[in-house]
Amino acid sequence: MPECQYVIEDNGQFVARVDFAYPDLRLAIECQSYTWHSGQEAWERDVDRLSKLHRLGWIAHLVKNRDLDEDPDGTLNRIWALYQQRAA
Repeated sequence: MPECQYVIEDNGQFVARVDFAYPDLRLAIECQSYTWHSGQEAWERDVDRLSKLHRLGWIAHLVKNRDLDEDPDGTLNRIWALYQQRAA
């Protein structure tokens, strides 16, 4: 099971709090909703945070809240398959 609301730091400096994480794999799952991720400011914040995660070697997957609500197992299976492709 992933860790919820996982804090990622770089040399003790806060980088991000991701919705779900598999820290040993450096795999983050971020739920995206229109409510919290719309508008210029939110978009810029998301881009900056995801760029920092990538520089630290994390793979961040974005999913819609609806995907997790309607098909949680299928959503996690798709994320895992994508991770395995990238890690190969």
